[in-house]
Amino acid sequence: MRRINRGFFDQSDPSSRILQKFVLLDSGSSCFGFPIFMPSCIADIVSPLKIQISFSQTEMLSGNSTSILDIHSRTEEYVEVPFQRNCDSNNSCVADLKLNFSFTNDTLVVVNQAHLTVLVSLDNPGDDSFNTSIVLHYPEGLSLSKFDTVKVPLSTHQT
Repeated sequence: MRRINRGFFDQSDPSSRILQKFVLLDSGSSCFGFPIFMPSCIADIVSPLKIQISFSQTEMLSGNSTSILDIHSRTEEYVEVPFQRNCDSNNSCVADLKLNFSFTNDTLVVVNQAHLTVLVSLDNPGDDSFNTSIVLHYPEGLSLSKFDTVKVPLSTHQT
């Protein structure tokens, strides 16, 4: 199974995980910005986005520059960028999931083409919940004929 990158450099190519740029450094400081694009629906928003930056001095540009890389300088840096979470306290999210299910039929009459309706509701008045799923198991003799999802508008935290 091919994994989709959570971050990439080329907006038209989600597999672009490496960006290489040659820069002529002159005296003083230099600052560069490189946008990182993300797919619209990311499954893992708990783990931070890990970025590795490597740099070196090449012979190609060193003849035109007065800058020299110190032999004892670090040539790699690692950065972890966390995802923003909507948590009330100290970035430790505590969800408060409330699951409820009920039958809309009072009794089940076992006849051909009888319908049994199950209403399942999930509510979370707590902090954001990540990768939440609901699994409904039903007996082998029953068959699922219809599945409707009713979404209510997401509430936002008011502080």
